[in-house]
Amino acid sequence: MRDRIHPEDLPLFLQMLGGAGKQFEFDCRVQLEDGTIKYLHVVADAVRDHAGGLVEWIGAIRDVTERHHAEGERRRHEAIFSEAERLSLTGSSCWRPPSDELIWSKEMFRIFDFDPHITPTVHMVRARIHPEDVPHFNQTVECAVRDGQDFAVEPRLLMTDGSIKYLQVLTHAFRDDQGNVIEFMGAVKDVTEQKQVEVELRQSEAFLAEAQRLSSTGSFAWRVSKGEIIWSEQTYRIYKIDPTLPVTFDLVGTRIHPEEASWFQELLGRASSEGRDLEFEHRLQMPDQSIRYLHVVAHATRDFDGQLEYIGAVQDVTERRRSEDAVSKLRSELAHMGRVSTLGALTASIAHEVNQPLAGIITNASTSLLMLADDPPDIDGALDSAQRTIRDANRASEVITRLRALFKKTTTASESLDLNEATREVLALSMSELQRGQVIVRTELANDLLPVTGDRVQLQQVVLNLVLNAAEAMSAIEDRPRLLVVRTERDEGDHVRLTVCDTGPGFDPQSANRLFETFYTTKRDGMGIGLSISRSIIERHQGRLWAAPSDGPGATFAFSIPRLPVLGRARKIDDPPISAVPNVEGMRGTV
Repeated sequence: MRDRIHPEDLPLFLQMLGGAGKQFEFDCRVQLEDGTIKYLHVVADAVRDHAGGLVEWIGAIRDVTERHHAEGERRRHEAIFSEAERLSLTGSSCWRPPSDELIWSKEMFRIFDFDPHITPTVHMVRARIHPEDVPHFNQTVECAVRDGQDFAVEPRLLMTDGSIKYLQVLTHAFRDDQGNVIEFMGAVKDVTEQKQVEVELRQSEAFLAEAQRLSSTGSFAWRVSKGEIIWSEQTYRIYKIDPTLPVTFDLVGTRIHPEEASWFQELLGRASSEGRDLEFEHRLQMPDQSIRYLHVVAHATRDFDGQLEYIGAVQDVTERRRSEDAVSKLRSELAHMGRVSTLGALTASIAHEVNQPLAGIITNASTSLLMLADDPPDIDGALDSAQRTIRDANRASEVITRLRALFKKTTTASESLDLNEATREVLALSMSELQRGQVIVRTELANDLLPVTGDRVQLQQVVLNLVLNAAEAMSAIEDRPRLLVVRTERDEGDHVRLTVCDTGPGFDPQSANRLFETFYTTKRDGMGIGLSISRSIIERHQGRLWAAPSDGPGATFAFSIPRLPVLGRARKIDDPPISAVPNVEGMRGTV
């Protein structure tokens, strides 16, 4: 038997056998040949002779393996339940009204902040209840005992340090054969943090609702797969729709301006299929025929089931839009007046300054012909007249040179700039005009784009010119989306490239080079100077600007400039300066 005793229990076993006692009782383990363990309960009495010497042990051995496993499993379950109570801030209790006996789990002592070594009483519990909640608590418990019914109550505890705890109590009544309540078994949960979060949430909701009202901004959610739309109160107010009505796209469609109805449906279709973030402006036509302008921003995300949903905000920008339209109209009128004035002054200057040299050229040429017609010809006089003709021609050239010099400045403002950031600023400034033209803007700005050195304002004027030209080129397109793509990327030779693509009518590839000629335009009201000046700006940045037909409908304009200027590059005398860029109003309509 000794060989089967577990090594860890063998010393105690031998001690018991060799002891001087009359009997012993203990548990030990035995290890079987197959390696399994059995638990034994051993009880033995000593048999001794007249002299008190040990003769033998008489005892019984019982296999308690199953009982040991059951006790271990019970202890494990108790530990799990105790940990679950601690993590969930939930204690369990038993109250026997006939004797007022309370039996608590460990978590109950922690919730009530009682010493776990004391015996809890009903009096101690009621002393912890907040004074304002005591009447309701006592009434609820008395009715439950009288009627033998389950009860639920949410009292507050007033702790010794003055802090407040919120409890949620749920109990079940057990009755005897006569229907009398013998005990209540229940759970008590500490919901203090939950209550505090609820209070903060209600405050936040109140603040958010007031902020939305003051800023004329509502919020919404759209679960695409279910077609479910949720609006805030302010969104209902913006659309002037009864907040008791469920929101559907059919209901929203009654407010969309008729001219934008088809565009809006196409937008929803692309949003539900592509799952991209949205930002756009559109018009509402209210029941009183008034017009409202809305700015909508929505973020695409996925719910727990992986289904597409949008969360966004809608702002009533009617007043801002009216102000922008008024400013835009005034700016356009001023720009037109400025162009007319500038062209008038330029024309007058050219006519005045060039008139005399041209008159001299004609006079001298006529004189030279007369002298050559004499018999004999006056060769010396004709040569003098030819020299004077050359002089007057040079004078006319100098006049033009001086007029070009009026547009020059001596210095340019070069700086290190992020072309992506500069492009975003241009798009933000022109977003109102792009929205009016129902242009869909898609940006593909490279994340690894390196900074460039140049004049920020003038490079932005080039980008603005390309963007507005693209938008104007698509103004008459009705059979396809007016898509504008602005892309940045690294180019060869440590250059950076910006590309603007549109879905307009495009241009004849044979006229690609003429697009950049001064005063050449393909538009009825174009001036033909925007692209010419833009190319000059890019060339002064030691880059190049070009145009090409797109793979599909439309045109592609792009420029590429070096990250850093090449030192020591000789500047051509007739290069136009970067600073000779007119107001952007004068750059529109080139293509």
